Amino acid sequence: MSNLKLITNNHITGQDSERNLVAAISKATFAAPDEFFLGDLGNHNVMGAAVISGGLPEPKSDIVIKTLDREIGISMKKNNYEFLESWMDEAKLRGRLQTVGFDEPGAKVIIDGICDIIEELTRGMSEVIKQERTTFERYLKKMKPDYVFPQPISIEEKDQIAADNILFECKGKFRNPYHIANFYIPLSKLLGDAYYEFIKLVIAGDENDKKPAEGILVADIYPGGTIKELRQSLSLIQSVENAAKEQEISFDMWFRLRPVTKVRTTYSRTNRNKYKIGQRLWEDPDLGVSWTVSVAR
Repeated sequence: MSNLKLITNNHITGQDSERNLVAAISKATFAAPDEFFLGDLGNHNVMGAAVISGGLPEPKSDIVIKTLDREIGISMKKNNYEFLESWMDEAKLRGRLQTVGFDEPGAKVIIDGICDIIEELTRGMSEVIKQERTTFERYLKKMKPDYVFPQPISIEEKDQIAADNILFECKGKFRNPYHIANFYIPLSKLLGDAYYEFIKLVIAGDENDKKPAEGILVADIYPGGTIKELRQSLSLIQSVENAAKEQEISFDMWFRLRPVTKVRTTYSRTNRNKYKIGQRLWEDPDLGVSWTVSVAR
């Protein structure tokens, strides 16, 4: 294990941590299963590990630890992790609310309240959204007279806009100068007694999840350490219940209301996907903006 090191550090991606932990466990158990203390989940005879592949919806578990009895799903988070549930449309949000105990009328009250807030926020930023489209479309038509909004543009065309127009340029690269802000609503005030159950849900998933998480590990893991350090890291695993209680006590979680404008869909496939999701929650098609909801802390 001399080439495996597991330490806390911020200069690593979440996917790197997942791969490094799986590699460490796999190496430690290559010859034979070994007993490990998995924090709140107790002692288990571990025989390997694997990264969980993505999908729609994305599974809550990032890795599985393979024991002699079963596979244990673990959600891995970086230190100071934030978003736990991203890009929810109305159906997904309603489903999450109902899973934690809201009936249909109760879920509708919360969703309607969020949509009322979104409508008010949209009115407040309507002039900025109009200016963004007018200016962007004017510059684009100068370069491409037959352009029809909101057709997607190429990377080369986006770079050309930056080269020709200082307004859309920053340090030689394309940058949209129009600030379209995100907004936050505290979940604890909206959800009341269901707040704790909601936290558990967004951490672990439910029975519809491809691989619900049984535990959560908050750590940044590097290659290059010892078996002792591997055991130390695995001992930090929290149960979903304890992780949810800790989050409930230490800070509030928030609904993040995120707008995407039609302009931003022209130069980003990710934004095009977000816009489509937002259309299923709230959209102003004339103004050209839709909104999604995420859960954040």
